[in-house]
Amino acid sequence: MKQFFARLLVVCVILLTVSLASADDFADYNEPAGQQHDITLPTITAGWSVAIDSFPAATTTTIGNYEAKGRVIAANDHTIYMQNTYGSSTFIPVATTSVTMDPSFVKVSPDGSKIALGVGYGKDLLVFPTSVLNPSSPPVLNGHASVTEYSVNYNDAAWLDNQYLLVNGGSWPGPGTGSDLGALDTNDPSDTGVPVIENVPGSSGGVAVDNNGNVISGVGYAPSPINRTGEIKLWTNSDILAAIGGSALDYELSGNLIADNILSAATLGVDAENNLHVGGGDAFGGGGASELGYAAIVDASVLQNAADNTGSGYPVNEGDVNEYKTLEPDPCGDDSATTVAYGNWGKGLAVMWNPDEGSGCGSPGTDYWMAGVTPVLSVFYPGSAPDTDTDGIPDGADNAYLTMNAGQIDSDGDGYGNSADADYNNDGVVDFTDLSVFSVKWGLSLGSPGYDPQVDSNGDDTINFNDLSSFSVKWGTTEPWY
Repeated sequence: MKQFFARLLVVCVILLTVSLASADDFADYNEPAGQQHDITLPTITAGWSVAIDSFPAATTTTIGNYEAKGRVIAANDHTIYMQNTYGSSTFIPVATTSVTMDPSFVKVSPDGSKIALGVGYGKDLLVFPTSVLNPSSPPVLNGHASVTEYSVNYNDAAWLDNQYLLVNGGSWPGPGTGSDLGALDTNDPSDTGVPVIENVPGSSGGVAVDNNGNVISGVGYAPSPINRTGEIKLWTNSDILAAIGGSALDYELSGNLIADNILSAATLGVDAENNLHVGGGDAFGGGGASELGYAAIVDASVLQNAADNTGSGYPVNEGDVNEYKTLEPDPCGDDSATTVAYGNWGKGLAVMWNPDEGSGCGSPGTDYWMAGVTPVLSVFYPGSAPDTDTDGIPDGADNAYLTMNAGQIDSDGDGYGNSADADYNNDGVVDFTDLSVFSVKWGLSLGSPGYDPQVDSNGDDTINFNDLSSFSVKWGTTEPWY
């Protein structure tokens, strides 16, 4: 009998290993195995866009009472915002700027300890510790003692590690004839950067670092003499480190091609399985029909083949559904550009798009970004996304990720699910005022005068001892609630 159970255990371990190995996030996005969750971002009040990122799973940082990991951070106008809880469209100001932002990017370091903020064209790049963010009293970042302001050109940026920030922009910091990719040592407030990749043709695109430390970047706009807009290449980590410590690489003479033309490659990133995500939009249609209204995914195998320089398997074959697919959250499919961002805590691939359709999908023209647009962040979760409370809602989309609530009911619209929210007057603390509300509602059922679904935490249509038990657990706590 013992031998039987031993063999059964071995079989179970093998099956579990096969199951884990067969997980394929690439195949799950926007398919029945996955889920989509939409978040409404702060409205653009100035400039052209909202910059977004999320805090990584590796961080132990707290911002006020809020655990930073997994939360979306957004920047526009004069404000840096943070989600009040997962899956929520409620954003809290945590910092401000003295200048009006038209932000190019906001990027959180791999350990969550630093943030890089591209304030906008012709303005300084700010790097600051996450610890300066404060939801109770948002600081002004410009001139702050803990904030370093770098005078560099930038279009996009990505953290190579927790020290070096790769910055893609104009002819900075080298003397090249095109755009350059440089490395900035954020541990040195006086650093002016070193060139890493020079002579990117036309205008540079986005930049990303994959899970192996390889660098991905490319061409954002180069319509002639042949259209190279959306060209994407990969450089190995060893080549990038050598370039930082020595001579810069020439774009044309180095790296391996991942894609000939995907959108405008304006934003790039990778997920937990190293699949490449591409945003942007070739709204000007250089060299042919415009590519816009969607984000793209390139399978991890293409990146691996390019890194290994195997001689086959790259660049991507856009006609092969096993190598390339698109995500199009806008039903009209006419956004001039999309932005992609990945959150490794909740394993959500976010695509930011413009829902402003003007006179409708059939009208001529394109949804361009501008002041007055309220962007939507559609987050796609694969079947492997974590679901801590096992209620069928991925953690990154769950308004009470530690308390089962498949219905996601949030009666007062504050972002927190009823199942975890006993702050009935929304003053940020569960106290005697909330107890008074609970006592008045005690015993009421759906249909009774005065029945309050917010107090009915488990949603069984009666305010009873089950709800009292939930309330007692939350007694004396302060937001956020999970």
